[in-house]
Amino acid sequence: MGRWADVLPRFLQLMAGHPDVEQRLHRIEDRSDQTMIGMLVVCTGSGFFLGALTGSVWPAVGYGLVGALIGFPAGFVVNVSRRLFG
Repeated sequence: MGRWADVLPRFLQLMAGHPDVEQRLHRIEDRSDQTMIGMLVVCTGSGFFLGALTGSVWPAVGYGLVGALIGFPAGFVVNVSRRLFG
């Protein structure tokens, strides 16, 4: 019974949506969103820039789209690896 007496208050605190826990989770999600958007913008911008160097408008748009398709999974990998290793 002693173990439940230690665990139960913490469990009830988490289940009640304690403000400190919710704020911490929101900060984690905000950081993940910022990382995802940052990777998407960097990869899209670099693809657009490389496309503009090699051709006209349509290659720039194509390379930018490829950069966006690479940037989204890259941001996901960074977020997941941060949670696993950090």
